[in-house]
Amino acid sequence: MHPDVTSLADLDGLYAATHEQFGRIDILFVNAGIAKMGPIDAVSEADFDQVMDVNFKGAYFTIQKALPLFQQAPAKWGAYLNPVALRHGQRV
Repeated sequence: MHPDVTSLADLDGLYAATHEQFGRIDILFVNAGIAKMGPIDAVSEADFDQVMDVNFKGAYFTIQKALPLFQQAPAKWGAYLNPVALRHGQRV
């Protein structure tokens, strides 16, 4: 599968397939992120929206939609990791 993190339908499909194959999630690694670098007065609304859709909305709903599968774990525990950090267009 290659879900689009900006698509709630894709995330639903991902987690349905995950539930069917594994039954639960123990660890979730949220690592999608993009950057559109440039002077602030040159960033278009479309560029801004795309960055926010992937980096914020995508991460938020990736975690939100995974919560029911974390609750399937025997001890009702789990962890999610969100390591995305950008500095001057580079991952750190």
